[in-house]
Amino acid sequence: MSENDIALKKISEIVIKDEWEKHFKQKWPEELTLKRMFQVMEAAILKNFQETESNLALKRVAQKTLKPVGINENDDLPFFMLLSTAKQTDLGVDFILKRIARATIENDSDFFIKFGKVLKLRPQPDRIDFVLATMWNKRCGRIPQLSWFTDSALLEILVLITGNKKIKFDQIRKARQRLGLKTKEPKISGVKIVAGGFKFLWVDKSE
Repeated sequence: MSENDIALKKISEIVIKDEWEKHFKQKWPEELTLKRMFQVMEAAILKNFQETESNLALKRVAQKTLKPVGINENDDLPFFMLLSTAKQTDLGVDFILKRIARATIENDSDFFIKFGKVLKLRPQPDRIDFVLATMWNKRCGRIPQLSWFTDSALLEILVLITGNKKIKFDQIRKARQRLGLKTKEPKISGVKIVAGGFKFLWVDKSE
């Protein structure tokens, strides 16, 4: 490790510990190393990432998207997936800066090679797969979570979201099955465009 690397590592340690003490309003525990802290954080993030059906689907999308640029299942799939779809102005967000700080402290040159490759090549996920995975268990604005939609309603909303009028019914069903996404008790049977947005046709009511 060069003198510059050692100096950068020390500066990173000081900044991280200072931010930690400001946030928790107590001194940094002497027995807690930065390496151990990052290991705990990574384990917690990975556990949460694996717990939901939607996140498992996003992992499948990430594997398919990132494999051509040399990112495999043992790498930071969620991180590199989000990085590949981030705008240039998003590169200063907290999760990216923290991961860079960790790689700096661990002198992880392999991470920075992959980081640069993803930024340069910008591998983009299949649009339908990405929307299904990210919105399956999560409301987005006025659009309810997609697991509530019938396949025919999914077709309607995905055409509106992606702007792709060529999407077919079978394409939606196969994508959902490929990603392991199961429709919950269908609640939304259709979508209409109205002034100011969408109107969802619920099985027993309208919203």
